[in-house]
Amino acid sequence: MTRKFRATDYVGEVSTGVWSASWIITAFVAIDRFVAFPDAPSWIGVVVAVGMSIIGCWITKGLLRTLPLVPCDLFNTLENHEGDQSWSRRINDWCGAVFVSGFSFIWIFGFTGTILLAAAEGRGWWMLFLIPWSIVTWLCLVLLFACIAVVIDFLLNLLVRSRL
Repeated sequence: MTRKFRATDYVGEVSTGVWSASWIITAFVAIDRFVAFPDAPSWIGVVVAVGMSIIGCWITKGLLRTLPLVPCDLFNTLENHEGDQSWSRRINDWCGAVFVSGFSFIWIFGFTGTILLAAAEGRGWWMLFLIPWSIVTWLCLVLLFACIAVVIDFLLNLLVRSRL
């Protein structure tokens, strides 16, 4: 028994894994800073980064357990959506997706750079303040990977149509 492959089924797992990886890298930078300069703000940075890394890995593990074990049929993805929407609606949707993806991309790199810089400089209190903004970054990752997954699904549907 096979099921249809949809890239959108894996958005949560991929975005949470990338979010966790950014905190793991930050933890390594914070630990390196603490080893070089063992002060209280550096210690707070290590605790925050390692704690968020553990939380991210725990969430990712939970999401990976929910993945179906049924193999996917990559070329059985054809869904008939022709004529569902007008072309102006489709163009507006694609423009919105490009805008959201661009904003998410900029936010993700800006935030990741900020937490890495805070970890490298031993600003533990600043990293503690950035935890809620980390959730916003995770949501931006979900939006970015959802847009990418929709494009992948669209391209797979085009591929299947060209094979028929």
